[in-house]
Amino acid sequence: MAIRVICKNCHSKIDAKDELLGQTRTCPKCKKPLKIEPESSENDAPLVPEPEKTKATPVENVQTPPDKVPFEENRAENDAILPTPPENQAPIEPPVRTEIISEVRHEEPAPPAPLTSGKLFGELNFQNKYCICSQYRLMAYWELGKGWFYNAGNGFVNAAQNREILPDQGEFTLIEIIVENIEGIKRPWSVKGYALPNRWGLPAIGAGDNAILEKIESEAELSTIQKNLVLGYLRTVYMPEFLYESKKLITYLRDED
Repeated sequence: MAIRVICKNCHSKIDAKDELLGQTRTCPKCKKPLKIEPESSENDAPLVPEPEKTKATPVENVQTPPDKVPFEENRAENDAILPTPPENQAPIEPPVRTEIISEVRHEEPAPPAPLTSGKLFGELNFQNKYCICSQYRLMAYWELGKGWFYNAGNGFVNAAQNREILPDQGEFTLIEIIVENIEGIKRPWSVKGYALPNRWGLPAIGAGDNAILEKIESEAELSTIQKNLVLGYLRTVYMPEFLYESKKLITYLRDED
């Protein structure tokens, strides 16, 4: 009858002859020394006794010294109960509750920007209206797709086709009329003024739509006469009932200095 032997090195199961029992041979798998002895069964393992359960000794009449009472009974439920330190150790201070209160600031809304503040970009805004005024006269206006028109005295003429009559001197102000889309309707909303040079400023309107922008020197406030000139120009562009909805702009153009 063969003996089932398990190699302790490679854990291979090998059948050996009975007459080899107790001898040491070489494992055919790992070539390590193998002692011929029968395989031990799980049932042969010695039983390990369970540890005895010890009964807790009740503690009777244990009193905590007055100076080591944990904390007051009315503390919040989520406060931690700290252990009592030994006599040679400084007492442990309870944790300090810190509350972070975010500061709420109520900022006043920013005041609306004045009507004459702003800056033009590199080209005229096709949605807005533009005109040029002297101190007493509407000198020119711009129309989308047609360019600048100059006031020749007996009517407005195309500036690009009549460059020879454009004055090269004078005090002129470029005025931008901002048009806003309000509830799907485009209405004039505010104006901005820009000072042009006293020499060779106005002739730029004959060189193209955007050439006048290169002549701007600074922002400029409109005089009372210039406000009236702009209001008169708007009345030629918009119907009276249409202008009535632009109350703030009309009020500004009617104010005196």
